[in-house]
Amino acid sequence: MSQDLKTVVVMGTMDTKGRELAYLAQSVREAGCRALLMDVGAHNASDVTADIPVDHVAAAAGEDIAAIRAMPRGEAVEKISLAAATYLKQMIEAREAHGVIGVGGSGGTTICAAAMRGLPYGIPKLIVTTLASGNTRWHIDISDIILIPSLLDIGGLNPMLEMVLNNAAQGIVGMVKGYRPYVASGKKVVSITMYGTSPATPTSNTSTTLGCRSRAAARASRNNRRVASTSSGTADSTLIATSRSSSGSRPRWTVPIPPAPSRRTSS
Repeated sequence: MSQDLKTVVVMGTMDTKGRELAYLAQSVREAGCRALLMDVGAHNASDVTADIPVDHVAAAAGEDIAAIRAMPRGEAVEKISLAAATYLKQMIEAREAHGVIGVGGSGGTTICAAAMRGLPYGIPKLIVTTLASGNTRWHIDISDIILIPSLLDIGGLNPMLEMVLNNAAQGIVGMVKGYRPYVASGKKVVSITMYGTSPATPTSNTSTTLGCRSRAAARASRNNRRVASTSSGTADSTLIATSRSSSGSRPRWTVPIPPAPSRRTSS
C-alpha cells in the first residue's frame, strides 16, 4: 500500500456493529484511502479485530477498560467518549489520521460525535447514524460534523445499508483527498449574523460587507414576513414560520398579513 495514501479512522462500537464497521473500512480502502478501525465499544469484546483496540483508547485518558465496563451504561459512555476524543485528537495532531467516519445508533453516535467535536474545523468528520434527523444540536453543537441517515437500524448488513455505507465511504474519502486547510487572510475580521429572511440584494450585500445593516435590508426583512396576494386578490391562508419560539425547538406559526383590497374602476 502506498505511503502517500491518506488515513481515515473508522470508529464505532465494535461489540455491536463490528461487521458494519468492517464493511465500511473495506469500502474506504476500495475508494482509495487507508482505513484504521477504532473500537469504542464500552461493554463487550468484539469478534472483529480492531486496529485501535478499545483498551488503547481508554488508556489515552488514563482509564482502564475493565473499570469502564463495570460502570452503568451512561457513565461508561461518558468515560469512553472523553477517551476517544483524546485519542482521536492526538492522531490528528500527529498527522497519523486525516479524517474520521463513524457509525452508530444512539450510544455510538454520542461517542463518535463527542470524539469529533474537539477536532479542528475543516478536518473531514462524518457519522452514519440513525439520529440524523430531528434536533441534532446535542451531537453537533458548533462543530462541522456531517450526519448521514442510515435509513434503517444498523443491526446487520443488507443491500440497503451497504449502499449507505458505500456512499459514506466515497464521501469521506473525497473530503480527505480534497482537504484544504483554513488559511487566515490577514485582514481584520468582523463577525456578522443574519436572521435568514433578507434577500441577497446588492444594497444589503454592500452594507453587510461594510459591517452595517442598511434600511433596504431592514425593509426586506419586514416584507418577507408577508405573503403576496394571489392573482384573485385574496390572502394566502397558508401558515408561515416567522421566528423561533423562546425554547428554540420549534417555529412559531402565524397567519400572513392579508393584502389591502384592490380598487375597482368604474365601467
